[in-house]
Amino acid sequence: ADDTGCYAGAGLGWGEISLPRSKITNGLAAEYAAVGAPLQTWSAKTDDSSIPWSVFVGYRVIKYLAVEAGYLDAGSASYTGRGTAYVVADDLVVDTRADLDWSASGATVSVLGIWPIDATWSVFGRVGGFFGDVSSDARITLDTVTGKGSVSENSNEFLYGVGVDSTFLDQWSARLEWQAMPSVGNNNTGS
Repeated sequence: ADDTGCYAGAGLGWGEISLPRSKITNGLAAEYAAVGAPLQTWSAKTDDSSIPWSVFVGYRVIKYLAVEAGYLDAGSASYTGRGTAYVVADDLVVDTRADLDWSASGATVSVLGIWPIDATWSVFGRVGGFFGDVSSDARITLDTVTGKGSVSENSNEFLYGVGVDSTFLDQWSARLEWQAMPSVGNNNTGS
């Protein structure tokens, strides 16, 4: 709550990981066709909501500027598809299913520009970076055969946000903040 000095905190929130459903479906259709089992029917759904959490430490250099470092678990998202595929070699239509899961977590470093409104309230903007790991897990079942795969890659991304801070009891404050990362991951894990 002081104008300068060290502080620490934790956060919990609601997040959304935007999964490109049509791009994933098209990629899966190409993979099925490549192994000689083109899709005949397909329906898919995504669960984009996540519960991110974080811990952080910061140093307020002056009352208008702070730096923070922390750990962010951005949560996870999933894609589920079901349908039928035509197995060319056996001249047979079989049931198939694909379950894909993504998650991201890692270190964050940010600079906060702070505008104190009064002794209790301030607004701030954040710019920084996310230096973490993106994991993608896949499970695909074609008739009675199931294949599994997993990919994990480093991802360094731009991070930004805006928020409001309210100080209470002299030593405590509460934040309401919106944060975003334009894209996390790569062609191997999906982004």
